[in-house]
Order: sequence, then C-alpha cells, then structure tokens
Amino acid sequence: DAYTRPSYQQSWMKPGTSGENLLYVTSYGGDGGVVDVFIYPQGEQVGTITGLIAPPGACVDAAGNVFITDLAPGSMKSGVIYEYAHGGTTPIATLSDPAIAYGCAINPTTGDLAVSGWSDSDDRGAVAIYTDAQGTPKMYYAPKSVGFLYCAYDSQGNLYISEGLPDGEGSSLARLAHGSNRVDQLKVNKSIRGFPSVLWDGEHVVASSVRRFADGKVLLYRLAFSGKNARVIGTTTLKNGPSYLEGQIWFFSGTVFMSMFRNYYSHIAWWQYPQGGKPSGISRRAFPESSTALGLTLSPAQSR
Repeated sequence: DAYTRPSYQQSWMKPGTSGENLLYVTSYGGDGGVVDVFIYPQGEQVGTITGLIAPPGACVDAAGNVFITDLAPGSMKSGVIYEYAHGGTTPIATLSDPAIAYGCAINPTTGDLAVSGWSDSDDRGAVAIYTDAQGTPKMYYAPKSVGFLYCAYDSQGNLYISEGLPDGEGSSLARLAHGSNRVDQLKVNKSIRGFPSVLWDGEHVVASSVRRFADGKVLLYRLAFSGKNARVIGTTTLKNGPSYLEGQIWFFSGTVFMSMFRNYYSHIAWWQYPQGGKPSGISRRAFPESSTALGLTLSPAQSR
C-alpha cells in the first residue's frame, strides 16, 4: 500500500530558538509522523515538524543541520531523507534513498552522510552513502540480514551498523570499514538484544541492549575491536523501571539520551554518562498513546 504525507497539523517553532540546544525527537502513530523539538536541558517543547510518514531516525552534521529519515511519499519500498537547518521547519534539502531508510550518521572525516536500512527485494541490510550529504548515493548491501537499524561513525570514518537478524538469531552489529566496498558482520562477545542503537561516545563505539522489555533497564556496551570480533570493555546501565526503553541513543556533553515507554506513553529521558543509573531529566511532554518515539538527535546552540 502506498502512503502519502499527511498534514493534520501545521509545523511550528518558537522564535529565538537558534541560541538553544535543540533535541529533535521523531515519532509516528495513527496520525502520521512528526518531529518534536525540545530545548535542553530545560526539557520544554519549542516546536514540531509535521507532514512526515513514519520517521525512525535522526542525525546532525557539524553545522547543526538535522537529517530525518522517512518513508518516501507514495512508496513502501524506498526512503527519503529531509535536511533541516537548526531551528527550521522547512527542509533545506531532500535526498532519495532506493532502500528503506532507517538510521543515519555523518562521517566526521569527510562530511559524507550514511543512511542505514534495508532493501525491499530481499530484506538485506542496505547502506546509502551520500558524498557531502547530497546527490545520488553509492549503495552497499549486507550478505545476509533482515535489515539494518541505526548507524554511527567512529573518529576514523569506519561505519558501524546495528542490525536485526532472522528470528531466533537476536541482534548484532555490522561494519563498513573506511575505504572498504564490503559490509562485514561482526561477532560480539555478549548478546545484543531488542532493537539496538549504536553510537560513538568520543572514545568508543557503544551499542545498546534491552535485556527484558519489562524491567526498565538498558545496557550500553562500550566495545573494542580486533578484526571482525568485538569485545565489551565497559557497561553503563540505564534504569527507569517500570518501563522499557528502545530506540536511538544520542550523546552530548556527558549525557546520553533515549526514548522510553512508560504507562502507555513515550517520553524522552537523559542520564549522566558513563555513570548511568536513574534519569537526570525527562522531557516535559509525553507523546500521545498512539505514537512511538524512536529517533533522536541534538543540534547544539548556534551562534549567529
């Protein structure tokens, strides 16, 4: 079935937001997809971007421009990526993805944009690389995978991707090494569960793992790599029971952000990192019961 972009409400942004740290949160439900914007650390909502379909992922470049992944209008088999200026509600650029876009990341060494997802034909993981975050992407496909989820670059330009595997095989990680034309699956020495996110914390690649959906805990594994093997060298536990947490993680200034689901509503919470424990803050707005918050990114305050 083809989807069209709904327009059930108007986008808005509170004036004067360019001087604030803006936390962008993607969600979707029965009324379509939206991106809600909060100032950090206050947690106050200052805007909403509407008219999307089902946006699962977000990322930001060095200039503070925000990229949102979504289904392509009129299609269930391809994706689109919208780029917004810090505090803007209208896309300044739109990119097409021949695969189904899910996560995204900016290469710190080149400025290239990576978009992870899966191909519609055989459910293989797919990565689209856009040179300078524009134009037509170069595509890379996994040898086997149900699909890629989120992705992140390390400081050397290696791309790490979280993936969902066939039923019963759990979740894992893959890597598109800098300069390589092949996506390699990695072996991790601990089980990664749920719908894992992956991110660079400034020193290590970090993968999230939900142990049990009911216990309100997420494990963040700091990883070291040797060839195609990954070893957990540190763990941060995020607590927020009784609830469960899943979706994209994001780091900013000694803080980790993640969406949580409690009492039938989505919230966004943040914790000290790498300490973890209980949240140090929660967004003031709970998302509607019919919506699930998944993707998030933080665009730092812009000095203009």
